[in-house]
Amino acid sequence: MNSRQLINLAKEGALQTSALTAICTSLAISLPKLCDMLSKEIARDYLRGDITWDDGDMAMNSLFAWAYGADDVGLSEFSMSVFLAFDQAEFKHDQPTDSGPEFHTIPRLKRLLVALECQAQHRE
Repeated sequence: MNSRQLINLAKEGALQTSALTAICTSLAISLPKLCDMLSKEIARDYLRGDITWDDGDMAMNSLFAWAYGADDVGLSEFSMSVFLAFDQAEFKHDQPTDSGPEFHTIPRLKRLLVALECQAQHRE
């Protein structure tokens, strides 16, 4: 299963622990790492215009619901920040320039991905 298939499962609200655990085993990564990988792909896909805000929001809502469901795996700080970047655009705010995803989601995702890239460069 590739990241596109994972995103589609998340958009459909069909994330299941058994499937995610099997993916983790095949990739030799932990569930939290898989959540981060999925969150990063959702953020990148949205910023590139490959998925709509609705699809990204639905995928992150699904990931959040799974992570804090029966298994209570939780989300890392990064994945939670991606979730919140989409979540903030769901609500009306008092800012006069409030324009939904353009005002809330896009700048937050850009900052998150830049920070992630900087962290990766410092590890090298």
